[in-house]
Parts: sequence; structure tokens; C-alpha cells
Amino acid sequence: MEHTQSTIVARPIVIRRGLARLRTDADEVSLPRPHDPDDRVLVASLGDWELRDFADGSRFAAFFARHGLAHRQLYLRSAPLSILTPSALTGGAFELCASDGRARFRDEPALRAFVARHFEAALPATISLRAAGRWR
Repeated sequence: MEHTQSTIVARPIVIRRGLARLRTDADEVSLPRPHDPDDRVLVASLGDWELRDFADGSRFAAFFARHGLAHRQLYLRSAPLSILTPSALTGGAFELCASDGRARFRDEPALRAFVARHFEAALPATISLRAAGRWR
């Protein structure tokens, strides 16, 4: 199988290695919508990652469902780092957001490599990641 490098389809993200460790309190960092974890509720824990979704009946859940933009969020509180699962909202790509910016990845291996290299973190297992995208 030929490997092709993933294309970032949003503005480039600028992240310095170890940035998360320089912060004394990860809660001080807020991420912009739609990546703000406080807009969602915890659905499951996947190792160090949180699987988050809009609460049933919330205005966010209704809006995103009505417009065909349903997605899930993987959130790494220690970084903080948010990843939205592929949906119409993200152009069918994973969207990563950190305090430094955002980037989109069309394929999971490129996303995994980026998270490992820049955050020294491992994403949940592939099966968990795929299930997260279909969770409802």
C-alpha cells in the first residue's frame, strides 16, 4: 500500500514541542467554539482522552443535528487539545485545535503522527476513534 502524506486543509497550525508542559494550569486555556469542551458533556473516557458530545436536548445538539453537522469531540485535558471527528462541519476531516491554532487531517495516520510528535500523546485505538465518530 502506498503511503501518501496527509494534506492540511485549513490554515497551518503552529505548535511548539512541549508547549502543554509549559502551562501550569491547563484550565486557564480556553479553546474557541466549536472546540470548547464546556459546550459538551462527558460521554466516555478513552484512556487519557475524553469523548464528549452535546447533551441531548441542548440547543447545540438541536442546531448541529438540524444542519447535518453532527460530530463528536475527543479532548485531552492535559494539553489542552481538541479533535472533532469527521463531519460536514469539518469538511469530512478530523479537525485538531490547540491554543496555537487549528489544522485538518483527512487521514488518521497523519493525525496520529502529528499528535505524537507535537504533543507526545497517543490517540485512542483506531477502533475507539472510529466508534467515537459514530457514537450516538
